[in-house]
Amino acid sequence: MSQQSSMTTTLLCLILLLFASGCKKSYEIQSPPVPEVTGDKIISVEEMTEDLEFAINVLGDVHPKTYRGFSQKQKQLIKSLRAKITEPMEAQKFYFIVNELFFSFKDAHTSLSPMKSKRNRFIDAELVWLHDGLYVKNASDKLKQGDKVIAIGNKSTSQLLDELEQMIPAENLHYVQYKAGRNLTHESYLDQLGIIQNDTVNYLIRRDDIELMLNVSLTNNSKITSEQISKPWVRFQVDKKLSLGIFTLDTCRYNDEFKNKLNDFFAEVKKHNIRHIAVDVRNNSGGNSRVIEEFLSYMNIKKYKSFSMGVRYSEASKKLANSYKDRGYKEPFSRSNIRDNRKCPDPELMFNGKLYILVSAKTFSSANWFAVGVKDNELGMIIGEPTGNQPTSYGDVLGFQLPNTGFRFICSYKKWIRPDKSNDPEDAIYPDVIAYTTIEDIIQNRDTQIEKLKEIISF
Repeated sequence: MSQQSSMTTTLLCLILLLFASGCKKSYEIQSPPVPEVTGDKIISVEEMTEDLEFAINVLGDVHPKTYRGFSQKQKQLIKSLRAKITEPMEAQKFYFIVNELFFSFKDAHTSLSPMKSKRNRFIDAELVWLHDGLYVKNASDKLKQGDKVIAIGNKSTSQLLDELEQMIPAENLHYVQYKAGRNLTHESYLDQLGIIQNDTVNYLIRRDDIELMLNVSLTNNSKITSEQISKPWVRFQVDKKLSLGIFTLDTCRYNDEFKNKLNDFFAEVKKHNIRHIAVDVRNNSGGNSRVIEEFLSYMNIKKYKSFSMGVRYSEASKKLANSYKDRGYKEPFSRSNIRDNRKCPDPELMFNGKLYILVSAKTFSSANWFAVGVKDNELGMIIGEPTGNQPTSYGDVLGFQLPNTGFRFICSYKKWIRPDKSNDPEDAIYPDVIAYTTIEDIIQNRDTQIEKLKEIISF
């Protein structure tokens, strides 16, 4: 099949964009999506070969990293992946074969979506990877909140993390740990790691300074009840006594609700002469970067350094993202991208006090831009834990689907260069003030980062 014909086939299977670093856009579905197979379905050699070649072609045509071709290491990997497809196999096994190709990009925006497991089973527990190890955050059976996980199956947590680092597309270890806590309860990952025995998983845990071996069954019915109260995705609070306003943004959604809430926040800040404000993006995995521009319009600054952008043009980007051409590469600016800061709707609301950004390993994509922009422009202080995204990274994704298995994936077509290039290389934004959440914080429902923020402004 010619490259042109292959690309035509590719475009017929393009699907909805999922999320992007930088400015997020919604693209129309180009054709009915292919039903995704479950993990236990047997896939033929011909079907797997077609799906693998499809992924190779898309990643080779779309990602900025492959503009001049795959690296030698990737070429060797592709050769080894092709050699693994010699006989029919379960879709789950094939999923992890294809996943190796995505992992090779070390780009968290270029990845396969989670697949449907064989029987949709899981361990009924919430695990969280904290700074000092893996813990049980919530559970309904033998595992208890606060248990420290020492090993799962016959593998220590350090061994598991080493293996997961080779399975989770990421740019730093912090993001792998964030994702690992979730993935280690899913049957597909537990099976791939080889730690399921007779539909159960053995856990070596430490509870009250005593080590226990627990045998936990997989289930498809969750008994965990969450006591968390659903909160609006954008909200704020003002503490007049501390002269502190906290603007919480759990997703970077640029709409009237966001703009109105932001204006209301700064109106309250002005009304009560608040001297400190914080933006909480600890639970924000990204969205539309325009929220940052809107926020900065309330800051009393004339100019600021912004990201520079490189673009990989392709037939896919032209069709889905309205690129003005279908091939080539636009290099990022070689100098800093200086922008004039536009004024907020009411100039009276311009803020002159101190700014803080609260971050975590979940802070990703456009949410990470908040921290990057503040750090590189020296606008305020970063508090919390290292973020899950590199400051200079790939982003803005196009969505695709493999033609036979239906596995969905996203691929970056832009590269974003941080405002102050002299701060590179960095694999994350490391806070000015580190404040790690502990398991005791979780048990006591204590917010370490907010407490640290209040402690800082009280001096």
